[in-house]
Amino acid sequence: MKKKITALILLCTACLVTFAAVGFSGAYAEENDVEGESFSDRFMYYLRDFVGKFPKREAFSAEENAAGKYLASIFNEFGYAASLTAVKNAGEYYDPDYAEGGESFNVVARKPGSERDKTVILGAHYDSSPNGNGAFDNGSGVAILLTVAEALMKKELPFDTEFVAFGAEEPGLIGSQAYADSITSPENVLIYINFDVCVGGDKLFVYCEDVYTPQLGFFAEVIKECGAEIEPRTDMKPIFVPASINPYYSHVGMRSDNRSFNSRGIPTANFFSGSLDNDFGVYTENPDGSGVMHTKSDTLSYFTNNENKVRIQAEFLVKTVVRSLTKNDFKYKMTNATVVSGSLTSYRYPLIAFAVLNLLAIVAVILINGKNKRDAAFGDGAAKEKKEMFSHPEADDVFEFRK
Repeated sequence: MKKKITALILLCTACLVTFAAVGFSGAYAEENDVEGESFSDRFMYYLRDFVGKFPKREAFSAEENAAGKYLASIFNEFGYAASLTAVKNAGEYYDPDYAEGGESFNVVARKPGSERDKTVILGAHYDSSPNGNGAFDNGSGVAILLTVAEALMKKELPFDTEFVAFGAEEPGLIGSQAYADSITSPENVLIYINFDVCVGGDKLFVYCEDVYTPQLGFFAEVIKECGAEIEPRTDMKPIFVPASINPYYSHVGMRSDNRSFNSRGIPTANFFSGSLDNDFGVYTENPDGSGVMHTKSDTLSYFTNNENKVRIQAEFLVKTVVRSLTKNDFKYKMTNATVVSGSLTSYRYPLIAFAVLNLLAIVAVILINGKNKRDAAFGDGAAKEKKEMFSHPEADDVFEFRK
């Protein structure tokens, strides 16, 4: 997950109207759909294999390039036609924090459908931050992507399917921006489904848009079918975000490669995990505020120490995605999917907008202690009093999924 650090920290409202959280407890139901093994077994295998072989995958590095080529070989073993597309740190995709001209790769695995008029794209970035081993960010997403691809290989689907492992996400979504920009007919893409830091946090979330959309409703129903309860969240909390000139950065759900597709008018769904239940809505991995992403704690040991929770989440997530794509009405429902915030997109805010955001941040900090408190339903089902700086007229469209 992209997390560009700058000197100034902004305080912005959380635009999470279509946010859905999945909380898990108890045993999960095995689904032996992949060579006699559960989805969670396959997930753990791919996670340990990939991160173990490539513990450092900083964007544009030799290690990242080797990891991309390895992923292409796995997709080919599944039976997909996999290819590598080079992306350079140059031109409109240039990030000055990395060596100019550095090369990264997008790994693309394609499977034709029984009908060739529409495409579904699923993706995860495989580069890592300089800290830790990138097991959570984003070995977890890579392992989910591989498990879903393996499970769907022998399924006949009425649309083309593309699985994409993106390079160079951490510098600024460079791989996914280049890929999304290369799509000649974005209207033919039913949806892009993103996996980023998607297993291992306190809860699982799926974010589609800032207002309720048909795609969120569809995934919500499938999640219920898979054994989770849906409860409305009535809280809208602000989030701390780095000072960024990107208009999507105050959206927790838009801080990954899904933003690149949303900017092309392609409907998206972003699956990620963590905790948003602390007083100020700051994104962390755990409810006590302890962080893992982009820290030295982001190692395989984190998953070993939390393996029961990780297996439950991985099983549920893969089951949800596989069931969604194989449902008879998936193509029809995604044809009605909508994009709302795509019109906002710009890779860089104008300076005047940046100044306005900073001014609003200062005002927000001044007002924070004087705002009313109200009860909100959280993951344990109990009403908790939470600080809230801003109300939101569509807060009831926020859902929490609990098992």
